[in-house]
Amino acid sequence: MDFTNVATNRAIMSTIRSGRRFFVNEFVAIDGVVTLDEELSHRIRHVMRLRDGDLVELTDGLGVALCGRVDLSTKMVTCSVETMTTSAQEDTKLMVAVPLLKAGNTELVIQKMVELGVASIHVFRASRSVPRISSRTFNRLQKVTIEAMEQSGRVFLPRLKLCESLQKVLVDLPSVTMFGDFDGQDVAEVLDVMSSINSIGIVVGPEGGLTESEISLLRDVGALPVSLGNYTLRSETAVIVMTTLSTIYCDRKSYP
Repeated sequence: MDFTNVATNRAIMSTIRSGRRFFVNEFVAIDGVVTLDEELSHRIRHVMRLRDGDLVELTDGLGVALCGRVDLSTKMVTCSVETMTTSAQEDTKLMVAVPLLKAGNTELVIQKMVELGVASIHVFRASRSVPRISSRTFNRLQKVTIEAMEQSGRVFLPRLKLCESLQKVLVDLPSVTMFGDFDGQDVAEVLDVMSSINSIGIVVGPEGGLTESEISLLRDVGALPVSLGNYTLRSETAVIVMTTLSTIYCDRKSYP
């Protein structure tokens, strides 16, 4: 992005703040113009009610972002590209495994995980989970993931995977993983050591906690039990706390 053009840069920042950022699964610029699909064209025209010449940002979720102005003169909205940036992946990759929760709490957790920079989100059905994974679950949660990426300004779409059990999650866990446990080591002490590691896994149990067999599975692969204090936290609270702390501690290595 050309930061020498102050007026353009201010317009881009204003666009980002106004929520005019959209995910495009795949875009091809022909002569500097990107043609948007029917669904996004409808959203821009009828939901966002943008006008000809309004500035938007498009991202493919793979690190590329385009900024340009929309043209609503045809059925399929087009975007004339003004700037393009390519970003590198974050230094520290966080993978979070959360159980399928009830009453929309899974959606809340995914939204916050995306905002906090998680690279991979695994949703699993724990032994004590009440909801079940259905054929519609992935599409619903993927939509939440995309919307959170657009809102937060990320240009990398986190990987979303659904697993029928915790055991299915184990194959993807990083070598350094922690899970919530009252009898575990203080989370801050564990993160002091982890702050120099590039890939960290976090596992949180459902309301009622992980079963003894699930805890044994985690211990068998070397996952570290960590304590979040003396109070019982809801699953959604625990995962937000653990992810936030991990992000803060791991970001320290970027500074002298």
